[in-house]
Amino acid sequence: MTTPKNDTEDPTKNEKKKKKVKAPIVVPPTLNSALLIVKGVLAGVTGTSILKLNELNAKAKMQPMFLKEAPRKTGKILYSYGKPNQLICELDLSINEDMVLKEIQNIINDNLDIRQYISTRSAVCSAYGEDALKAFGLDTLHDEENVYVTFVQDVTFELSSKPIDLAKVKKINLEYNGPKDRLASFVGVGSRKVEIGIKFEAISDGEEKIEISEAVNGLPDISKFVEKTIRLGSLTNTVATSESENLEKEKTEGKEDEEMIVNAFEVKGVIDYNKLVDQFGSKLISPELLDRFERVVKQRGGDSSGDVKLHRFLRRGMFFSHRDLDRILTLLEENKAVYLYTGRGPSSAAMHLGHLIPFHFTAYLQRALKLPCVIQMTDDEKFLFKGQYDPEEGDNLTHFAGLTIENAKDILSCGFEKNRTFLFSNLNYLGPMYPNVVRLWKAVTNSTVSGIFGFVGSDNIGKTAFPAIQAAPSFPSSFPVVLNAKCALLSPTQTKENLNACNAACLIPCAIDQDPYFRMTRDVAHKIVPKSHPLGGKPALIHSKFFPPLQGSQGKMSSSDTNSAIFLTDSAEEIERKIKTQAFSGGQDTGEKQRELGADLNLDVPYQWLTFFMEDDDLLKEIANDYSSGSGTYWSTGAVKKKLIEVLQELVSD
Repeated sequence: MTTPKNDTEDPTKNEKKKKKVKAPIVVPPTLNSALLIVKGVLAGVTGTSILKLNELNAKAKMQPMFLKEAPRKTGKILYSYGKPNQLICELDLSINEDMVLKEIQNIINDNLDIRQYISTRSAVCSAYGEDALKAFGLDTLHDEENVYVTFVQDVTFELSSKPIDLAKVKKINLEYNGPKDRLASFVGVGSRKVEIGIKFEAISDGEEKIEISEAVNGLPDISKFVEKTIRLGSLTNTVATSESENLEKEKTEGKEDEEMIVNAFEVKGVIDYNKLVDQFGSKLISPELLDRFERVVKQRGGDSSGDVKLHRFLRRGMFFSHRDLDRILTLLEENKAVYLYTGRGPSSAAMHLGHLIPFHFTAYLQRALKLPCVIQMTDDEKFLFKGQYDPEEGDNLTHFAGLTIENAKDILSCGFEKNRTFLFSNLNYLGPMYPNVVRLWKAVTNSTVSGIFGFVGSDNIGKTAFPAIQAAPSFPSSFPVVLNAKCALLSPTQTKENLNACNAACLIPCAIDQDPYFRMTRDVAHKIVPKSHPLGGKPALIHSKFFPPLQGSQGKMSSSDTNSAIFLTDSAEEIERKIKTQAFSGGQDTGEKQRELGADLNLDVPYQWLTFFMEDDDLLKEIANDYSSGSGTYWSTGAVKKKLIEVLQELVSD
């Protein structure tokens, strides 16, 4: 017999007990201020970029010691500074341990001025760059969303999406929490990270809150806080004095040992161009080949102005390596058909100076050698590698198509002759190239493409297919109208004129990291062209070196790091700010030493950039002599940077 259900029984009796929701911890405003100051002073005394410290410690949270130690307002924080051989700070943390805490205490005993401003994402991005927003996890905000800028005069800054409760601090007491009284505690199994742990107490005369204000006179300057330099305390002089002999070594310490990586998708480490030529199997451009090149330029009439002098990129070795350039010169000497091919993957609306290198040079070749030129915009590639899909809004293919239009304006302003130039988007032009794309797909195996480019099974099929699309413009029959080179598929009856057009040789100016695409192309080229083609269908290449980022000579400039580059949309003021605050100097740390020792031109980014963009050979030689010897008009870093700023402002305005 079933027992009747008791209607008065508690209906929640068998339900799972609900978890108690913990109330959020309310941190005293003075402790928030103390944490901000401690973090900034640690970064300043050890020579750490606030952005790098924040990126490496994105998940670091203050331990609320005040909950157990009330009424004392105490907290504890642990910051990582990377591996012992890859520290993000300038100071060697294994020395001066007893001095660092004293410096921190001295600085935070001062009456520090703390301010908090309200702004928008777009305004903050304009003032500080996308990298600053990304370092604080704010890069996904919409342009008009609020961003709060907290600024401690001469010490630090902080960006947040919500206001921080702050109050004036009278004093901060430190209680170092590391083992064995060491400042830098080496912890972590295997990785052996360097971490600094600090326990601190905020002392105040109450909770006099700091109000939020609007930045009516503009946002404060944060440039010195993002540099890897010791900017607080007397340790700057201590380190310089005790290690003066090693300063130049420290500038490149560890860089020589970093593995050089150069492929179609990544450039990393210190680039040994001679080693790279050996690895890729190309050839260095010899002085004899340059002399011959100059003779061909003279033979064909030179630039549109009649100038027959070689381009500075050739005179100064920026274009340094080649494949079959000598054979191209032979064809030009014989007045045979040759055309130019270059391109751009539109990944951002604003191009930077590094992007201009191949286009300025290709435009020069077009004018000096009187050659047609095709420019491929690989908007399809950028979508395949970086495209996104949103269930509500769909994919962003049209975004990359729009970038092609924006980039095309800058490219065509590099000096191309309109009647000899064909710029095209893969999304719009693939049809005429498709027969050659199909031939390339047939000729190249999947294992070959995967071996060259590192594709794996989880990659979309478009990535594997794309190399053939970049290879197709190497063959004149991809342009049956522009070059009048109709393949047998389009013109079964081949005329002599059409056959000559199909035998045109292709010369590709590009950075050397693009060489893998065309090594693949050259291996199967004979299957795409008539047997009478003078190079067997193989495209010839002339390779450029990488344009160095502002922070140093490793790798190449990147659009993703706004402070590593000068963009064509940068204002004159922005160009000046970036060069003054971001450009890595090969000069000495004091004027006296600079006068005595001079600068290392191989390390100095401002000088390296002048070699790319300043036309005057005599002035460049004067700058090199003055700067490297510490004498003359251009003896100092400031003088060289000033000249570079003038050159770049004129270039970008044009």
